[in-house]
Amino acid sequence: MKISCTVILVGALLLSGQVVAENGAEMYKSTISGDSSADAFTVVLLPDTQYYSKDHADTYRAQTKLIAWSKECNEPIREMYNIKPPKMVIHLGDITHDNTDEEWDRADSAHAVLDEAHIPYTVIPGNHDGPVRFNRYFGPRRFEGQKWCKDWYRGHFPCTDKYILSPHDCCKNDNNYAYFEQGGLEFMVVNLEYAPRTKVLCWADAVIRRHPTRRVIIVTHGYLTHDADFFKDGEWSAETTVWLELARRHSSVFLVLCGHKNDSEYVRQEGATREGGVKNTVDAILTDYQWEPDKDHPNGGWMRTLRFVPCMNKIYVRTFSVLDGVDWFYDPNYPADPAHLCHRYPLDYNMTTPIPYEYYAYGVTWDPNLDPNLEFAGTMRVEQGKTFEILPGKTLIFRDGARMVVDGTVIAYGTDNDPIWFVSGQQRPRAKISSKLTITGGGGTIRIR
Repeated sequence: MKISCTVILVGALLLSGQVVAENGAEMYKSTISGDSSADAFTVVLLPDTQYYSKDHADTYRAQTKLIAWSKECNEPIREMYNIKPPKMVIHLGDITHDNTDEEWDRADSAHAVLDEAHIPYTVIPGNHDGPVRFNRYFGPRRFEGQKWCKDWYRGHFPCTDKYILSPHDCCKNDNNYAYFEQGGLEFMVVNLEYAPRTKVLCWADAVIRRHPTRRVIIVTHGYLTHDADFFKDGEWSAETTVWLELARRHSSVFLVLCGHKNDSEYVRQEGATREGGVKNTVDAILTDYQWEPDKDHPNGGWMRTLRFVPCMNKIYVRTFSVLDGVDWFYDPNYPADPAHLCHRYPLDYNMTTPIPYEYYAYGVTWDPNLDPNLEFAGTMRVEQGKTFEILPGKTLIFRDGARMVVDGTVIAYGTDNDPIWFVSGQQRPRAKISSKLTITGGGGTIRIR
């Protein structure tokens, strides 16, 4: 299934880099609020700002100023238009184009607007963003050092892999994760580097497993390309890495976001499932209007919102520009009319009933430095013909009613008061599992070395 994008364009937004309140209110009415549902909330996407950092800093700041305005506008306007600040702003990578200090200074200035308004946001590097400068400007210290970030910025890839940026800043923020909540719903955004390496995927896999109650959005710069196909870069493929090794394994993952390719694409992907299990349905969205209105004059000001309406089990995708008079698309990769289904469309997503967490295990190995113990509070399924190995030095712990299922048969379960441990190289009386034991169901295999 492929869909191409919709835009609601409402009025002038930029005067000397300032957002005009009346037009801002009208835009929020149509895109960010858009309904009167008490439980509705918004996530904002900032796609490929590289040309704004290079040549159009006012456009970049106009985007963040509009977002900040949703929180800073006066009370009567907020009530009149049901305006609420977004729960999260997600940058899709390629913050800069040439990775120069001047471009990073402009990006820093734009995101400082969100810092001052205390609006949560996440960032990832794209292929144009050098890791040293990215971490100098948007490293862990930018978020860990601010009190207002502590409730939503939750961590990053461990410091076992380092760039020596300075004596005080050696850790990288290329891979990080964040929380947001609304009305009892718990979400997590897992942000991954461009073309994630195996050890990064293992880290992300462990992060998602440790948060079985969180509904997960994965963000990486390159995931889809034209015609909603999986993105490839040389021998690296998003299909064999981010999709097969991460997104499809977890029933909690429901959305993958990306930029990179100048296009607007959407596809629904069906993940792993077993008889009696939860089918993992994942929506993937590509958003990148970097060459609007044309490649030689890129300054379209386009951005996107995801409007979640839990009571309707819907997510409404909207696209708009912050620039006055920008009301048409010119890139031949997608329809020119902003009202086309490519730019504006609904997604079905269950938010009214809990989704039991299940993990689909096959051919799994993991780094003890990243995840010493493999711990579950949901269900782990081993697929037919696949092998799940517990390697030397690893411990598999089942808590809080967690189960291990092989070919539809429960072979292990545990509770918080009496968890089951499968320990490589050791024995535990209750589990009665010893080193080098192999358990084989009708389909998959669990091997403890």
